[in-house]
Amino acid sequence: MGKTNAVVADFESIHMKQSDKSIIHTISLIPITMNTGKMCQYTIHSEKGLIIKISDVLNNKFVKEYLELTHDTEHVNNKHVLDRRTCDEHGIKVIRHMRFHDAVKAMNKFITHHGGFLLSHNLIGDLQALSDTQNHIGGRRIIKKNLATFCKTGMYDPLWKDINLVCTISIFCNRCPKMYDEYKKWLMNKGGIDLYGSRMNKLENLIQFVKNDITYHQTHTAVQDTIDLFTVLKYAYRRDGPILDKCGYTDAPKWQWVFAN
Repeated sequence: MGKTNAVVADFESIHMKQSDKSIIHTISLIPITMNTGKMCQYTIHSEKGLIIKISDVLNNKFVKEYLELTHDTEHVNNKHVLDRRTCDEHGIKVIRHMRFHDAVKAMNKFITHHGGFLLSHNLIGDLQALSDTQNHIGGRRIIKKNLATFCKTGMYDPLWKDINLVCTISIFCNRCPKMYDEYKKWLMNKGGIDLYGSRMNKLENLIQFVKNDITYHQTHTAVQDTIDLFTVLKYAYRRDGPILDKCGYTDAPKWQWVFAN
């Protein structure tokens, strides 16, 4: 039996349109265990989850002014309320308010403690957002400007080099042929491939397929998105077996090329 301990994550951000940068305000981290073999079992350990609200982003003068200018303050506040509600529903007890530097340190320590694998949907985009956040708020630097380009060496925290980085878009698109075939048939039954087009590998579309519910809408809140990601990952494991190995994986996803014709 193969066993993998990992952390599924979501990085919720505010998109600053004038600079085209995404500034992260919430990090959701939930440990999982994936057992394969005759006694296969796929488990999300919600009760051990860690939710981090980044205080020097939420209290940042320019972020607050931007939210007021775009009338998005209530929208972002509602996301925090929904995060709290989802935590209550799934037994997540630890919600910390931390400054960015300390938040990233806590994140890295948490990931290494729970297996050393970080799984996120569109991981490279999340790494770029971490760099953008560091550059926006300033202060003591923990993330280098080129984190999204040099993923393994893009932090000053020594724990980062021991973390295996996994983009679940890449995993689902490149290592899940059985799920891919089922997904394709499902799309055809729901109105054809053109219904999704290049959006087919987005988390909302994948969770609609897994739940067989075309009306499901992604909340774009950190905690629920993390749980949704695990739901798709569990389905992929059941269809295609041990799709994670002992290494990180961020290769370019292929599905959008197949469906471009």
